[in-house]
Amino acid sequence: MTKYERVSTTQERLKEVMEETGKKPSTLAKETGLHKGTICRYLAGDVEPRHEATHKLATALNVSETWLWGYDVPKGR
Repeated sequence: MTKYERVSTTQERLKEVMEETGKKPSTLAKETGLHKGTICRYLAGDVEPRHEATHKLATALNVSETWLWGYDVPKGR
């Protein structure tokens, strides 16, 4: 069994992929059904998204959930 190391935070990864894709919190809110304020709290590092929210974000951003959580895994889905 492979053990992956967490090398980043969800906040950092979310910011990174949003910058790369040019997506704004309002766009992600529409695509995921999450509240814009909740996405802003993730970006501020106030809270970590739970599994369901991470899945929605990762799907909208076309990245791996595990990567979005900050683990050293391939980025793509």
